[in-house]
Amino acid sequence: MNYLESHKIVHRDLRAENIFVGYNFKVYIAGFGNATAIDNENHQISRKDYSYKIKWAAPEAAKNKQFSSKSDVWSFGILMYETVTFGCEPYDKKSDSDVIQMIQDGGCLSKPQNERFEIPGAFYDIMKSCWRLLPEDRPTFENLLNNFVKYV
Repeated sequence: MNYLESHKIVHRDLRAENIFVGYNFKVYIAGFGNATAIDNENHQISRKDYSYKIKWAAPEAAKNKQFSSKSDVWSFGILMYETVTFGCEPYDKKSDSDVIQMIQDGGCLSKPQNERFEIPGAFYDIMKSCWRLLPEDRPTFENLLNNFVKYV
């Protein structure tokens, strides 16, 4: 995702369903059917004709259909949640409208529980940084990469 961000490409459908793990645990990102290049100074694109999964969508994407690398960062935080919960659906059984309302009210996913291992608080802090309400307050993928390198 750092590569895509550096080339001004927005994925717009980042979720576990579009991630594949190959030989030697090499990770591949798929689902590029909705990806698009950003060619404006705002580094965002607005698409009114695009459908997407609300539970993975950043607030600005869900409300105004505005996408940027920062909306991909939001989705990456949800992907992290899916990963540590071994594929549990985010927001349990909440409806899309309930999820949107929860986020507008300042809520986010709670720290995931995992019976197999303890999820470090720092890992959850990274997830929460991806879910900051304002896109400009979210980390870049380069920042995220640097944070992960610290823990490896």
